[in-house]
Amino acid sequence: MRTSLLAACLVSSVVFSGCAPMRVTERQIIRPDAPGTVAAKRFGGDGTHKRITELSVAGQDGALLKGILLEQPNADRTVLYFGGNMFHIDPHLDALLPVLAACGTNVAVFDHRGYGRSSGTPTVANMQADALAVFDALNGRYPGRVIVHGQSLGSFMAAHVAQSRPVLATVLETTATNATDMVEAQVP
Repeated sequence: MRTSLLAACLVSSVVFSGCAPMRVTERQIIRPDAPGTVAAKRFGGDGTHKRITELSVAGQDGALLKGILLEQPNADRTVLYFGGNMFHIDPHLDALLPVLAACGTNVAVFDHRGYGRSSGTPTVANMQADALAVFDALNGRYPGRVIVHGQSLGSFMAAHVAQSRPVLATVLETTATNATDMVEAQVP
């Protein structure tokens, strides 16, 4: 009897909680790092890493956005890559860089604010402003020759830049049409 009562309570709590409306906010999607949890590597070793320069761009509120730039000989364009949620330069660059650099382009990659090397508190509005600041800095260096490439969360930043600035090209990888569609695809 006691087991049946417990089972009935569990089933009814699952059924009733499944019918409750849920409000999904930026805090459920954007997950910054706890300070000091992602260790920074030092680039500039052998091979490709010899051509890497570390970059810093100031965000609108003083947050420091940190990234890297790989310059390739005879490159006539530069890919600005916006990684997905939980993307970090230090643990992911060694896998990402050979893929993007294989086209003979320069490659620039920044950690989102609040992630990895970059300071600040991430919100959608802050990240969009940061994406424009990073693009503007890179476009100042390579005028009219910057391609924006975004993956997942980064695709929203790349699309925002492409909508706001004259980019050479746009690549949107594993994106959603908008944030509402993304949430609805993940919540039954």
